[in-house]
Amino acid sequence: MSIRSPRTLVIAAAAVAVLATVPSPIVADEGDPAGWSVATDPRGRAFLKWVPEAGGPRILLIGCLRDVDEFFVSSVGVGGLPERASGVGLVLTVADADHVVYGDIEPDPDGGGPKFMHEADFDAAARKRMAKQLLPVLKAPGPIVLQVENGEPVELPLEPIPPRAGIEEPLKRFEKVCFGRK
Repeated sequence: MSIRSPRTLVIAAAAVAVLATVPSPIVADEGDPAGWSVATDPRGRAFLKWVPEAGGPRILLIGCLRDVDEFFVSSVGVGGLPERASGVGLVLTVADADHVVYGDIEPDPDGGGPKFMHEADFDAAARKRMAKQLLPVLKAPGPIVLQVENGEPVELPLEPIPPRAGIEEPLKRFEKVCFGRK
């Protein structure tokens, strides 16, 4: 039987189709330290991240893109989510406050399982509203409980618990870029 025989091509195509339907493991985000971190750039962008372990999935990613007036929240690695859903809520809850955003769940293009994504316009009025709603949750004594729709709740400690970094320093940088004057 030659490598190019029709039977071999059919078997190879079937194997590729089967492998494409097998869920891949959560892909790590290389370079992210355990716990809270922030990435900023000169364009006025800030990305506040929480990962459970160094290089782990970004359970929470809050992005503020001042240069294009956009704000987003995404989450990868939460268990118990459907592969696709529209109009679902992501809730961040602390003892005396919560913050809810609505978005969609789709497969993560990087193979991290279902990914929640919320995107919104972020002009000056929206920034003011978001600061009033989100910052009390991020500045609370914590921990934050993150839940996407009926998925498994995930506890995000705010204080430093070695080897995980706390939120205090990353939040200061994020707040300055995202909610400070341009």
